[in-house]
Amino acid sequence: MRFNKSIISISYMLLFFQISISILGTNNYIVSIPYLKYYFDIIVLFATISCILSFFSQTIAVKELVFIVLWLVVSAITLVTTKDILVVTNALMIISARKFSIKKTVQTVFFANLFSLTTTLILFILGFVSDNNNGTVNKHSFGLSHPNQLGAVLMVLILCSAYLFIHASKNIKFILVILNIFYLLLLNSSGSRGAILASLLMFFVLILFYTKPNYLYSICLLIGVFFFCFSLYSTSTSVYASGSILNKLDTVLTNRVRMNNVFMTNYGIKIFGQQVLYTGGSSIMYHADYAYLDNGYLRNLINFGISYSLLFYIYLISVIRKVNSLNLYSAYIIIIPMLVYGFVEEGFTSFLTNIVLLFTSILFISNEKERE
Repeated sequence: MRFNKSIISISYMLLFFQISISILGTNNYIVSIPYLKYYFDIIVLFATISCILSFFSQTIAVKELVFIVLWLVVSAITLVTTKDILVVTNALMIISARKFSIKKTVQTVFFANLFSLTTTLILFILGFVSDNNNGTVNKHSFGLSHPNQLGAVLMVLILCSAYLFIHASKNIKFILVILNIFYLLLLNSSGSRGAILASLLMFFVLILFYTKPNYLYSICLLIGVFFFCFSLYSTSTSVYASGSILNKLDTVLTNRVRMNNVFMTNYGIKIFGQQVLYTGGSSIMYHADYAYLDNGYLRNLINFGISYSLLFYIYLISVIRKVNSLNLYSAYIIIIPMLVYGFVEEGFTSFLTNIVLLFTSILFISNEKERE
């Protein structure tokens, strides 16, 4: 038993480093650091080690074996067609998380993001990293790669702290409240609409958790289905019709919605995905100054294909259902805002931001205490 706990502890440590490297490795350093271009290679390496370690902690049931094989096979084929290592990295971490405790996972993610944000802000104050305002005066990154990256980090901190708040002592709750005031002020400075919306929604979910927790399951499913279907609808040409709902939404989201139509028109949806060209600058191919698919739901479908997306969304639905059956309602405080976040941010597709992808253990236990 002690050996098993030691192995899992190593996996938590690797997760901490993966998240920290993903943030600190992409900061806007004043002086170029050549080795930082290998930051994602390190993340993949740690994911591989974590996955291997998960096979030593306990015996593997037939159900787990089928789960593992499905993720490995589908992600491997998708990697071949898309040349995007993210799909395999996600699969490795989803498999690794079979042995994780939800509470300890959230704690690890929280402290990794807190450490990375604090370090970046110190570097910013000292002048080692520069601000990125994305060409506007109302957005700031304070040393991170992009204002939306700052928004993503703060959103994860806010969601995790809300989850931890429920399970914390009075003294810790007070500290978390103070931290959240600071997070919200910084979040407003980032101007990240998706992160702001998800974070504000969290407070509504938190109220429901204390008043009507039985409603959270239905709300979660409804929100997930709605944003998936609405994402598909957003690819229609009505986005160009003046006065239409999509056209108005496109204006609010600074042309992000019309990009859904552009990418669907240019690429369509394949079974095992495809390579997709993204550019932050002017593009003749897309007839736009900005060509990036921010919608996480559509990025899965268009970039990674039907097979991977089907596995991805079945996984999410299974987690949502199991959370309800185990009465782990506090998990919805993270899940529901993340489903909304996926409509406007591609961070939804990665375990580094979408930590619901690390809730795998819920699928293989009858009680969360089994993973404590």
